Order: sequence, then structure tokens, then C-alpha cells
Amino acid sequence: MTLAKVGAMESAEATELLTSSLNGYKLEAQDAMSVVDKISSIDLAAATSSYELATALARTANVANDSSVSFDKLLAMIGTVSSVTRRSASTVRRSI
Repeated sequence: MTLAKVGAMESAEATELLTSSLNGYKLEAQDAMSVVDKISSIDLAAATSSYELATALARTANVANDSSVSFDKLLAMIGTVSSVTRRSASTVRRSI
């Protein structure tokens, strides 16, 4: 619910994006709030949104984890690319 409110999205969509991100990094449900906190922190610090971050993260988490890219590093890369390029989340995920 927190991601839905912070990201101004429907709760079902927020749940899907968060679950995909958690699954991609093989994280547990108790890690969900930490993930939301990190997304929110980047949202506040960069010219990007929680929705864009969560969308790109959900679509890249599995491949990044398989490639030994840490969760924090992936989220930082997504935040940077999104903020600098101002491209859509689907374009950002292809840039990572």
C-alpha cells in the first residue's frame, strides 16, 4: 500500500511491481518495506518517480541479479538514467 501511495499508482500494480522486484532478487516479503524506502529515497533525490523506478526495477531485477549486480547498484543506475534522460521506464530498463 505504501508504494501505491508514494508512487501514485493502483495498489494491484504496486503489488505486482514490488513482487516482481522481490522475486528477481530472491528477497523475502519482510524486505518489501526496505525496497519501498529505497525507491522513495531516490524518488525524492532525483528527477524521477517511484512509479518509473519500480517499473524499471521490476523488469530488470532478475537479469541484474543473475549478472551479480547488487540491488542497490541497479536501483542507483535506474535512478540516474531515468533522471538524466527523462525517458520512459520501459526505455530506461533497456538502457541498463
